[in-house]
Amino acid sequence: MSTLDELAAWLRATISARLDQAKALREPFVVPGEPPIERGLWTVGKESPDSGFAIEPYIIGPGHVGGGVWEREDAEFIVANQPAHVIDQCEAELGLLDQYERERAEWPRDRSWDSESQIGVARVGALEDAVKWVAYGYRRMPGYREEWKP
Repeated sequence: MSTLDELAAWLRATISARLDQAKALREPFVVPGEPPIERGLWTVGKESPDSGFAIEPYIIGPGHVGGGVWEREDAEFIVANQPAHVIDQCEAELGLLDQYERERAEWPRDRSWDSESQIGVARVGALEDAVKWVAYGYRRMPGYREEWKP
C-alpha cells in the first residue's frame, strides 16, 4: 500500500468516525415522562432556565437544553460547530475523497503518456494536494503522520 493509499484510508476512517459522532448527536434527547425536544439547529440562550440568580450562556438544541457553559464565546463556538454543520462538512470531504479515488483509478501515473492522460494525471495531482490539505485539518487526530503534510 502506498503512502497516499494509507493517507486516503486513514482520512476516510477519521472523517467517517466524525460523521457518525455528529449524526448520533442529532437524535433528540428524551427525558422520561417529557416530550422530545423539537429537531433543529442549536442556539445560545441568554439565561439558564434553572438558574435563579445568574445570567449565563447555555445551549438549546435537539437533544440538549440547558448545559450551561462558563463563557458565552464557548457557547457560540459550540453552536457554530453543531452536528448539522459537521455532517455537511464531513459529507463534502468524503465527496472530495471519492472524487480523488475515482480519478486516481482512472489516471494512474504509469498510464501511457498522451495529452489526455497528461490532463488526467494533472487533475489527480491537484486532488492529491486537496486531500493532503483536508487531512492536515485532522492532524491532531490519532494516526496522522507528518509525512502527509502538504
